[in-house]
Amino acid sequence: PIVNSGIISVVIPSRGDISLTLTDPLGRTVRTIYNGTSDAGQRWFSFDAGSLPTGVYYCTLQTPTERTTGSIIVAR
Repeated sequence: PIVNSGIISVVIPSRGDISLTLTDPLGRTVRTIYNGTSDAGQRWFSFDAGSLPTGVYYCTLQTPTERTTGSIIVAR
């Protein structure tokens, strides 16, 4: 679980425009963690969860070739 801040590790398959977003269970975007161009390889992104209510959120990585979603728990 994440309390105040967290680090998300992702693997980018190829250089290109990517977005990394955090959504609530209703599909509403609560944070855009990154939106821009990235090189291929493993990347780490930090984000502030301090203002988010306790609960389950979904982190989605969108690249030109794939979309991957995982869950994150924010706890207090």
